[in-house]
Amino acid sequence: RRGIDVEVLSFDGCGEDVHEGIRVRRTRGSQSFHFPVEKSNIFEYPKIREFCRGKDLIHGYNMKYYPATAHVSKALGLSSVLTMTTYGFYYPQHVKGLKSPVTMLGGLHQRVSDALCRRLIIAGADVLVTLSAAQKRIYQELGFPGEKIRVIPNFVDPSFLERKPVTFNTRARIILYVGRLSSEKGVGTLIRAFALVKPEDKDLKLVIVGTGPVADELQTLAAELGVDERVKFSGKLHYAETKKTYEKASVFVHPGLWPEPFGRTMLEAMASGIPVIATKTGSAPELLAGCGLLFEPGDVEQLASQIGLVLEDPELARNLSRDARARAESEYGEEKILNKMVDLYREIVPKTGLVRVRTGPEDKPTVLAEGRLREVRHVFGRLIDRTAVPVLQKVFDVYFQLFSKPQDLSKLQAPRILFAMLTRGIGDAILCTPALNELRRRFPDSHITVLAIPYVSGLVSRFGSVDKVISFNIEHAGTSDIYRVVRKLRILKRDLAIDILHDRSVLSPLILFLSGARDLVGFSVGLRSIFFSHRYSMRTTGVHFADVVRNLVNGSGLGTGGRVDFETELANEAEGDYARSILADSSRPVICVHPGSKGIRERRWPEDRWCIVLDALLVKYGCGIIIIGSKNEKKLCRAIQDGMKGETVNLAGRCSLGQLAAVIAQSDMLLSSCSGPLHMAVAMGVPAVYIGGGVDLTKWGAYGSSKLHRVVFRDRSCRLEKCDVCPDRWEKCTDSITPEAFLEVVSETIDSLDFKG
Repeated sequence: RRGIDVEVLSFDGCGEDVHEGIRVRRTRGSQSFHFPVEKSNIFEYPKIREFCRGKDLIHGYNMKYYPATAHVSKALGLSSVLTMTTYGFYYPQHVKGLKSPVTMLGGLHQRVSDALCRRLIIAGADVLVTLSAAQKRIYQELGFPGEKIRVIPNFVDPSFLERKPVTFNTRARIILYVGRLSSEKGVGTLIRAFALVKPEDKDLKLVIVGTGPVADELQTLAAELGVDERVKFSGKLHYAETKKTYEKASVFVHPGLWPEPFGRTMLEAMASGIPVIATKTGSAPELLAGCGLLFEPGDVEQLASQIGLVLEDPELARNLSRDARARAESEYGEEKILNKMVDLYREIVPKTGLVRVRTGPEDKPTVLAEGRLREVRHVFGRLIDRTAVPVLQKVFDVYFQLFSKPQDLSKLQAPRILFAMLTRGIGDAILCTPALNELRRRFPDSHITVLAIPYVSGLVSRFGSVDKVISFNIEHAGTSDIYRVVRKLRILKRDLAIDILHDRSVLSPLILFLSGARDLVGFSVGLRSIFFSHRYSMRTTGVHFADVVRNLVNGSGLGTGGRVDFETELANEAEGDYARSILADSSRPVICVHPGSKGIRERRWPEDRWCIVLDALLVKYGCGIIIIGSKNEKKLCRAIQDGMKGETVNLAGRCSLGQLAAVIAQSDMLLSSCSGPLHMAVAMGVPAVYIGGGVDLTKWGAYGSSKLHRVVFRDRSCRLEKCDVCPDRWEKCTDSITPEAFLEVVSETIDSLDFKG
């Protein structure tokens, strides 16, 4: 709209797509940023450099990749703007209110890596944009030059300003907090203050929206103060639901202990016309600027007094509400903030002020650069394997013999087991069930704890062989997160820890090593192998992932070596009731459809082809069609629903993972181009047909009967294990599958199942 062409590089998947006319190139980025070499982005540098060639300006909005972005800017002579979305590249104790319990070694490597990153950013970036003057002052104190820093805040979501705010008199008596539940957010202060505000008023509620590491502690605190019946922990809500929650509240409180860089939720509350009470720290004073109340961080009595004042004085509440809304609209509107950013672009780009962007695909240089980088990493890894790893293995073996004294695993009776399932997706987690079932058969009286990523932890808790699940976000874990999870694991006192990963990452085996488990089992792969007391070299290439994990369990003497037990329940009774309510009106057979993953192109079959196939199935078999997907696939699923001639039910983004599993379980068949839902269907015994484009099917194909679960794929002479690095896997594999070919296989499967409409 302002004459600027924009192209986006995102580190959240693979492939390319176009979003509202903007070309988005996706690639895989580092999953770990714990060590100096990782924080410096050495592995992302070639991708960013090739992407930025021929452009006039780079605007960074992901702080993890700023060291490489700044260095690319300097190397190519490009103008650059880096938006400091939070505080980064500093030692945590430098910012008041933000504490990080780190070890001496952890603090040392953090200081070294942060100093390196700061030098790269300061030397390469033209302008650093902070979201508030308070954030600018802190960055100056940390050594960033003030002349390079500009203050341009975020703008408020226009949808908040489109609605007329609800009048104060009609709002419910609700005190609202929206944000992460972590120690620096000060939510404990809010709960203590709430306990002092009109305890006799049973209609007064405190609603806390968000999740985080101290959620359990806060619920315990509410119970101890006797207000647990009046405090509602809503967890993480969808964006639309959060907007509705703002409209119901009488007061919004931001009790932060640390200097918030901006305060998006405060701005949303202001735009919703809610009186805001916040701490006198960070961006809050300049954000409110007289249209809200301020209190000292951690001062429970002062906060309680101010909440009571707003609730008891309707005139004050109306004035605060009106002024907050007016300030959000006048000072933080979309047009005003974007104009500031465009003016900055025109100032620093030494041309016409317009940003020139190349058009057309230019994949070849990037592919070549990534290929060379892989070769360098491979050679470097082999060198480490042959020199350092054998020496370190001997050192750690001595440690194990002296201190932990590992036992013969085949003679264990009822060990307390920690199973590290730190894989990335739903399908990976489900494919671990045969190994977990092996462990349960071998040790029926053992307590099995699974360490899993948050996205799948709820699903894993349904596995019959699992007693406890601990969530750990390994991809975005900081030093404090690692400290907390290690502390939890040490309290559990596990006897045996198993790591199923077989890549070269070292964080998961390091965590298991620090957990205090006596026997540590894992694959002998590179540097990660030194942390295991029991190391196993097994073939993983060309072997199904479920068998890789199961072979580790059986090969170490922990399994029974008996039949493969894969099927499992993934939905509880309430979720089953939800699925039955969806399918209640359908007397016809039902086909469940997952059209693919939004972020990974090779797992997304074109929408128009789905429409052709599904309309043909409606005509031929008269079946019901249910389209499923996460909130990320809502747009994709909607496009298919709108493009079809027949009627469908679209559940994308409307149900939880457990509810989705229940819908699949009660359907007659699943069609999918994403392997996660495929494995869910297979585990629950539901027939499935899968479009396996650009995927190593020997490792990620259906783990079950080839008659019940069919895979449609292009005949390939290439090596399947190279799928992850193939630049043409969408065009040559997924896109090459025609609607006619897919429909033929689906029809054959339906006919073999006596699937009658």
